[in-house]
This record gives sequence, structure tokens and C-alpha cells, in this order.
Amino acid sequence: MGIMTWAKSFFNWSTKADPAYGVAMQFYSPGQPVWSEAGVASGIKWKLYTDETMSREIERHPLLDLWKTPNSKMGTGAFVEQVFGFWHMSGNSYLYANRLSDNTPPLELYALRPDRMKIVIGEKDISGYIYGYGSSAAQDFDVSQVMHLKFPSYDDDFYGLSPIEVASNLIDQQNEGNSWNTALMQNAGKPASVFTSKGFLTEEQRSQVREELRRRYSGKRNSGMPLILEADMTWQQMSMTPYELDWLQSRELNVRDIASIFDIAPELVGDSAGKTFANQKEAKLALYTDNALPKMDRFRDHVNMWLVPMYKDLKSMGAYFTYDTSDIEVLQELYQAKRQAQIEQTTSLWNSGLLMQCDAQEQLDLPVNKNGRIYKVGAILIREEDYEAYAQQALTMPAAPPPALAEPLNLPPAQIVDATPPKQPAKPQQQGNQDGTQKRAMKANDDAEKHTGVMIALFLDKKTAKKLAISDGEPASDLHITLAFLGDKNDIDLDIPALKKLLAGYASEAAPLTGSTSGIGRFSPSESSDGLSPIYASVNIPGIQKFRSDLVQQLEASNIDIANDFEYTPHCTLIYVDKDSPTPIDNVPVLDMTFDELWLCIGDDRYSFAIGDEQYASEEKSTIDHILNDIQDFLSKMPEKEIEALYEKTNAKKDTRTDNTKAWVSQGTESNDVRQDKEGGGSIEPAKESKTELSPRSEYRRFMEAMT
Repeated sequence: MGIMTWAKSFFNWSTKADPAYGVAMQFYSPGQPVWSEAGVASGIKWKLYTDETMSREIERHPLLDLWKTPNSKMGTGAFVEQVFGFWHMSGNSYLYANRLSDNTPPLELYALRPDRMKIVIGEKDISGYIYGYGSSAAQDFDVSQVMHLKFPSYDDDFYGLSPIEVASNLIDQQNEGNSWNTALMQNAGKPASVFTSKGFLTEEQRSQVREELRRRYSGKRNSGMPLILEADMTWQQMSMTPYELDWLQSRELNVRDIASIFDIAPELVGDSAGKTFANQKEAKLALYTDNALPKMDRFRDHVNMWLVPMYKDLKSMGAYFTYDTSDIEVLQELYQAKRQAQIEQTTSLWNSGLLMQCDAQEQLDLPVNKNGRIYKVGAILIREEDYEAYAQQALTMPAAPPPALAEPLNLPPAQIVDATPPKQPAKPQQQGNQDGTQKRAMKANDDAEKHTGVMIALFLDKKTAKKLAISDGEPASDLHITLAFLGDKNDIDLDIPALKKLLAGYASEAAPLTGSTSGIGRFSPSESSDGLSPIYASVNIPGIQKFRSDLVQQLEASNIDIANDFEYTPHCTLIYVDKDSPTPIDNVPVLDMTFDELWLCIGDDRYSFAIGDEQYASEEKSTIDHILNDIQDFLSKMPEKEIEALYEKTNAKKDTRTDNTKAWVSQGTESNDVRQDKEGGGSIEPAKESKTELSPRSEYRRFMEAMT
């Protein structure tokens, strides 16, 4: 047998034990907050989803029909308003589900009056409820039939604490003040007083005076009328005026305190003097975000625990019944700001390479691209399967910048050299200081500092370099990708002609390189950079690692040492800054690059070697070799005078071989042996090795030019 508790209601707290106190809505001051909160909750719509992710909505279901019409007397709005009204008035709200059996869904829902509900306590917990205890219509309810929604009450295990109970003293003051003010108006608009007479009044005279005062001066129509006394009568005040009681100010403070107990801004209950928000809009927003919605969360959780499992299909799928705030006008601006912040955060994660495109789309509730498993690193898009390899390459320490090239070359603008190879052969030069490679010497001003380093590099073409160069950084004409630094020309014993010949042969057999810029990086200061931090553009050039390793192998095979040969990662230094200075740029544009020349830099002199002159198809090579053999036969039979005449037309020079055959050699590609012979006053005839400095394709091109 359970123990029945007393029925806790809001008419138990009158300090005067006035039965009229039991009429809850007589309390105007708490009535306003209760109406506000109940009205807010009643206007919020509800939706049903398949699970808590809310990814798929259930638009038709018996639960939705029941929620739309909980019982025959009210709809959703009135039902929720009643639930919240009871909850805020008594601290407890009871929902009853009318079911035919424990295995069937409810037919109706009712919000029961909390002052009529008694809780039955079992051995460990609540064992049931009795509604209308003490009356002939009392009804017992099982625990499963009733949903009990309550505010926390830390000294009561079963009933919730009502906000009205907390504010009971304030409510007493308000109601007593209202009653007193009403009586004051009914009693001639004056406080209690006494009339005295110097003489003796008979009973008849006293009755006549009393009736005359009531008739002429009581009631609201006679309020403030002047009082005329006769027969030596005087009037004396016996109580305090409303002003002396400071009743008006006390009334305002009470309203403010009651509103704070209900967690409602004073301006929403008519107290403009005590407003806490800049405007009504902000106050209404706070009513939702700080008050109504957290309580709606509690109500929703109870409904999902109690009502939703009554439907077997919803219970099996883990359905989720919740309220929808998307149509609440006062919240739209807040949600738009939140949405904008989410977009900015997701975009930042995508731009930082921390989020794949498809994940970013999913976070923003956008259509997901099935091929969107890609990352964005800088301006480069990388597929998921290539991300680890790209990261591994990025973690590899780039080669240290060559010390001799740490300073800009300071070339005058008029001497900037276009790195694009010439389409026509160079005209013959009279100077004898150029050999089998075309020399492009870029001299600095006489008063400029000279560079003494020797390096092999790939220089960016003029157009790309101009786009990549930054303000106060390395000149566009100096932007390059170092392949190998050989040292200071004054400190190493280097056979320059042999090195040129090696580079010419290597370049002619290699394939041109293509790639693009891929990001920005920064080296730590070092001695080679004079204590400055190099800021560089990282590059993605397929095949450059093999291109360099093959070059280094050939250099080492020729006993040419590579200085500062760190683990190599290609990069292009843009600027040198102090170690404590911030990086001047956040990123670099994505620029396509093509390298068809290999460069040798000796101090301020630069020499270029065309890349890929021998890279043609074997079938084409066979054809050209066959044509060249025919050319040699043709020249061997041609009279020498005709050859001389042909030479003068084409700026070519005959070469008398030991086997009496002739080869066409450009004056601009004389070998070092020819230069040394000229300087020594010897023969100007080219050496036998000069033939090797022209590829078959070059010879064929020159011959065809001669014939035309």
C-alpha cells in the first residue's frame, strides 16, 4: 500500500490564508510572466524525424495527428499553453495518455490540474497518481499513464518548486496593495480619519452626519471634492497616505522582482523604467533563447521518453520528436548570423586543407559531390589518395639556398634576359671568346657588387617571373630554382669549358620540365643567408628530382663536387627578411612553368643550354640521319667555290675534315679550341670536335635554311 502525499498547489502559500488566494490568475503580477511563457511555447511547431540526426523527416504519422488534436477540446497550441501554464503556476505539470491498453498508442492527451493531483509513494519511488482525491470522481493512474514535468525542488523528492511559491511574499504585497488601493478609492478617496465635535451629538445627529459624508464624499465620482464641516466639527487624519507609504515605487519594484523570478525582462511585463535590454526586440530574443527554448528542451526530452515509445514503429527506428524554431521570426537574424559563422568556419577549414570538399558540403547541408574527396592546400587541389604523398614531400627539408646567390644580382633593367631560346640561329660573332654553347652574359653595373658563386639552375621565364616577384624582393630576372651549387669560383679549380660541354650534352638528351607553383614557405636564418630568413615559393615539377639526380651523377663522375648538397626539394626564393619579421605574403598565385633551358651561372655571367634537342622519336631520328648522310655525300661532290658562295649566303662555315667531308657549323658555336687558336694567333679553322657540338636536328635545320 502506497503512502499518499498532500496535494501541493499554489493556494497553500497565502500569508493570510485567504481562500480567494487559491484563484491563481487573480495574481496579476505573476500572471503576466506565466501568460508570456505559455504563449511563447504554444506558438512553436513540432516535427517528427527518423532519428536524432534529423536528416529525414516523417511527414505523416498517427503521433502527428494526435499532437495536432490532443483531445476533443483543444488543439496543439492550447494544449502546450496549458501544460506550460500549469508548470509555471505550480511547478508541476501532469500529462495523461488515454490508452485502451499498455500495448496500444494513446487515443487522447490531457493536461491535468496539478492542485488536484496526489502522488502515491511506493517502497522506492512513485507508484501511482490519484486525480481528484477526496471527491466521488477520484481516479487512480498508473505511473506509465502520466508524464510528470516539474521544476527542481531540492528539498522535495516528488513535487517541483513553483516560481509563485518563491515569489509569494512579493505577490502578497502586490495583492494587498491593490486591495487597499481599491478600498481607498471606495472610501471617499481619503485614508481612514476621525471627525470630532466640541459639543455633544445625539444619535440622530451622528447618523445624519455619517449619511451625509457617505452620500456627498464617498465613491470615485466624489473623489477630491472639498469637505464642508458644520457645528464646530473638525477632521483629523489617522493613517498614512499612499505617497507616505511610497506604495507606487514599491509596486514597481515588486513587479520587477517577480519578473526576474520567472526569468523575464521587466520591459516585457510593462516595467519600462527597469528595462535591461536596449530595445523590445532584444528582450523578446532573450525570452526565447534564455528562457523558453531551454524549457522546451526539457519538455521535448520528456515527450521522447514517454510518448514516442508508445508507438512501436517509432520505438524500433529510434524516432525523434522535436520542436522546430525555423519559423520563429525573432530568431531568424540569430540563425542567419550563426549560419554565416558556420559557413566562414567551414570555408576556413577547407582553405586550410583540414577538410575535404565533400565533408565541407555535408557540414553546410549542401548537395555532396560524389567526386569531392579532395583537399585544398594553398591553391592546389589534391585527391585524398595523393594527400599523404604530398604531405611527405612537403615535410622534406628543402635544399639550402646557395650562399653566393643570397643577394640580388642588381641587374639594370636594360640587361634583363629572356630565358626563351631563340628561334633563329645566332649571327656569327667576330669575338673569339664564345664556344659551343650560346653565352648570355648578364653583367651588372661596374660599381655593383660582383657575385663569385657558381651554380646550375633553372630560371623562370620573364612572364612567369614577373607575376611571381614580390615588392622589395628578388628581381624577376633573378628568380630561379637551384639544381646544384658548386662553390666560389675563386676557391675551386673548375674546368669551365669541360663543364659547359658536359651541361650541353646533358641538356640536349634531357626532356623539358613543366610544373607550377604550389605554396609559400620560410627557411630559418643561416650563415649562407647572412642571418636572414629566405621566403620561398614551393613548386611542383614532376620529374625534377630525377633530372637533378642524373645531373649530379654526371657532375660527380667528372670529379666536380657539389657544395651544400642537402636533401633536395625544389623551391624559388622570393625575398630575404629579418628573422623576427613576419612573412610578407600569405600565398603565391598558381602559375604554370616550363623549363627548356639549363643555366650555368659563374659569378655575374650566365650561360644557357637548350633542353631536349635530342628528344625526338626514333623514327624521326632515323629519317634525319639518312638525310644527313645524303647531305654529306652532296657536299663532298660540290665544288669548293659553290660551297664558299653558299656559306656567304647562310653565315655558315665549311669544315675541312680529314676525310674531305664538310660539316655546317654556326659561327656562334665555335669550340673552345677554336677560341684558343684565335687568341694564340693560330688557325681559325674549327677543331675536329666542333661537329659534336651541333645535334643532328640543328644541322638539318641549318642545311634547310641554306637551301632555301
